[in-house]
Amino acid sequence: MIILIITISFIAGILWGLYLKISIIPFLIPIIILIKRKKLIIFIIPCLIASIYTSYLEKQYQTKYKNITEEITVVGTIISNAEEKEYSYQYKLKVEKLIYQEKEQKQCKSTQVLLKIKKVKNNKTLNYGDKILLNGEFELAEEARNYGGFDYREYLKTKNIYGIITSKNTKLIKEKNENIINILANETATKIKENIKKILPEKQANLLTGILIGDKTNLNKDVQEDFKNSNLAHMLAISGAHVSYIILGLTFVLNKIGKKISKILTIIFLIFFTILTGMTPSVQRAVIMSIYILIGNLLHKKPNILTSISLSMLILLIENPYNLFDVGFQLSYAGTAGIILLNKKIKIKKSKIKIIQKIKEMIIVTLSANIMIIPIMMLHYNTISFTFLISNILASPILGIIIILGFIIVLISFIIKPIIIKNILEIFINILITIANFSSKLPLSKIYVVTPNMVQIITYYLAVFKKRKKYIIIFLIITIIMPKIHIFEGNLKINFIDVGQGDSTLITTPYGKNIIIDGGGARNENFDVGKNTLLPYLLDRQIEKIDFLIISHFDSDHVRRVINNFARTASRKNNNLQTR
Repeated sequence: MIILIITISFIAGILWGLYLKISIIPFLIPIIILIKRKKLIIFIIPCLIASIYTSYLEKQYQTKYKNITEEITVVGTIISNAEEKEYSYQYKLKVEKLIYQEKEQKQCKSTQVLLKIKKVKNNKTLNYGDKILLNGEFELAEEARNYGGFDYREYLKTKNIYGIITSKNTKLIKEKNENIINILANETATKIKENIKKILPEKQANLLTGILIGDKTNLNKDVQEDFKNSNLAHMLAISGAHVSYIILGLTFVLNKIGKKISKILTIIFLIFFTILTGMTPSVQRAVIMSIYILIGNLLHKKPNILTSISLSMLILLIENPYNLFDVGFQLSYAGTAGIILLNKKIKIKKSKIKIIQKIKEMIIVTLSANIMIIPIMMLHYNTISFTFLISNILASPILGIIIILGFIIVLISFIIKPIIIKNILEIFINILITIANFSSKLPLSKIYVVTPNMVQIITYYLAVFKKRKKYIIIFLIITIIMPKIHIFEGNLKINFIDVGQGDSTLITTPYGKNIIIDGGGARNENFDVGKNTLLPYLLDRQIEKIDFLIISHFDSDHVRRVINNFARTASRKNNNLQTR
C-alpha cells in the first residue's frame, strides 16, 4: 500500500511540475514541519521530489538546444536501427560531442536526438552502435499546429529526444561503440527478424515480428489499420501475455536444474528480453511486475498485485516522468488496472462446461480492460468500439497459439528451417489477419466521438468504481445533455485552422451554430487533410454537428477531398458528426 501512495504522490508532483509554474516547496515544507502523521509525510515527500525533478527536466528541454540554429558538428553513437522514411533514413543518436560556432556545447553531451540522413544512391545505412562524425543542421520538433492537435515535440520527450538533426555528410569513426549487452540484444533481434523473413511470406513475417518483438516498422499499413479499427492493436505490443509464455517456457526447461536457479535465470533473461524488444512501456511494465513476483517467490513472500503494478509504474516515471503522457503507457496500465480491479466485480454465472467457462472468463477479462481504456481511446483517438468483445474473443486464442509457435520457430530457426511448424503457424497468422479485417468492418467497430474533458473522465471512473446512481446521472448529464443546451447567447467565435497549404475556417455563432468555410487541401497525395486534420480538430473542439459547409471556390487547396471524403465520413451511420 505504501508503494501505491508513493506512486500517486509522484504522479501529483509530475503534474504540478509541468502545469503549475510556481514552486511547490513553499506549500509543502510548512506541512511537513507542522504535521507529524507518517502517511501524510510519505505522500508529500515523493510529490516534492517529482515536482522539482520534472521542473528541472522541463527547463533542460527548453534551454539545452535553445540557441542552436545553424550548422553544427556532432560526434555521437547510433542507438537504434535504421527506420526508412519516404526521403530519408531515421536513427536515434546519442550525442557525445556537439560543436556550434566553433565552441563545444557541453550541456548537449549524453542527450539524444533524431538523426535524418537523406536517401542517396549507393548510400549505405548505418548500424546500431556505429560511432559517427557528422555535419548538419539542428531543429526543434514541431509543436501542435492546431488546438488539441498532435504535438511532436511533447511526444519526443516521452522518448528522451531533444530535437532533430538533418545530416549533410556523415563519417563512420568506429563500429560497435555500445555496451556488449545492448549490442548482443540488437544483433539477436536483427537475427530473429532475418530468420522469420526466411521462413514466412513478407506480410505474415512482418506481422509475426510485430507480435513477438514489437517491431512494426515494416508491417503493412492496411493490416495495422485493421488491427486498430478492430480493437486488436494491443496484440502488436509486447505485454503480459508474451512475458507469461516466456516464463512458462523457461520454467519448463530450467526447473530440472533447480527452482531457485531457474527463477534467477528467468529474471536475467526477462531483463535481456526487455532490451531486445526496445524497452517500450508495456514490456517494461510486464517484466517489472513479473520480476517482482519471481523475487517474492524466491523470498517465500506472497506478492501483492497492486504493489507490483505501482512499483513498475513508479520505476518508469522515475526513469522518465514524461512516460505519464505516452499513449502506450496509459493504455497498458489502464488495461492492467481494469483486469485487477474490475475482474471480480463483473458477475457472470459460472458454467459447468469448461469451454463455455473459459469463454466467459475471457469476456470478463476483455470487459474489465476495455472499460478502463475507453476514456483514453476517446481522448487520444476520438473513437470507441462496441465490437471489441467479438474481435477479442475470436482473436485471443489464436494469438496465444501464434506466440507459442512463434517462439518455438524462432528457437529452432537458429539450427534448422522448421517447415512443418512453419506451415501450421502461417495458417494461424492468416486466420488472425482475417479476424482483424472482418472485425474492422463490423458495424459499430469504430465510432467517432468528441474529445472528453477532464470532468467527464473523472465522473466516468467514479461511475465505474463507485457504482452509485448519482455519479452515473452526473456523467450522463455533462456528457449528453449539457452540450445540447444553449440557453444564453454566447460569443461569435472565428477559428482559423492550420491545414498546411490552403484555407479552412470554423465559425461558431452566438447560438451554437457551426459553420465550416473550406476544408484545406493536402500536403501530399498520401495525406488526407479532412480525415487527419479537420475531423480531429472539430472533435477536439467537442463539435459533433456541422450546420453549414461553405466552399469559397474549387481550387484543390480549398476543397480537395472535403465533399467526397469529409462529408461522407461525417454522415456515416456509425458517426455522430452530421452535415447539412
